[in-house]
Amino acid sequence: MKLSSFFKVGTFTVIVILVSWWGIKWLGGQNILLSNNIYTVYYDDVTGLMESSRVKMRGVEIGNVRSISLMGDKVKVELSIDAEYADMIPDNSIAEIGSAGLMGGMQITILQGDAADCIQDGAVLAGRMKPDMLATLAEQGGELIDGLNRTVEGVNE
Repeated sequence: MKLSSFFKVGTFTVIVILVSWWGIKWLGGQNILLSNNIYTVYYDDVTGLMESSRVKMRGVEIGNVRSISLMGDKVKVELSIDAEYADMIPDNSIAEIGSAGLMGGMQITILQGDAADCIQDGAVLAGRMKPDMLATLAEQGGELIDGLNRTVEGVNE
């Protein structure tokens, strides 16, 4: 039985569309072939955090940011975490936003708590911001400059 050229072109087109859709999801950090749990975190400010930003625990990437939206005076962040890591996240864990490196990107780090029960799919995690290195230096910059001035004066004498 001979297949018509319309059928061949149509089948090829559908395959290309499906592979492209999967590729776009994969490049965005969402693997549609893996099972994921969704957790929600509320923050006051998420400056620098973007959808598809990494979520790490003890240095291992375990998921990504699924969505970011405003909810009243808070920012709602949904995390998509690989289901294989769900039993490693205790109920009292904290999702901390911090710098992903010197280039300014942000990521979320899950700080594991010590509760006996693990968090369930759809649960809410506590969230906080980690003070970044530049803000800490800016706060302590005056002390640093004073110390450098005293050192230079000591060398000049």
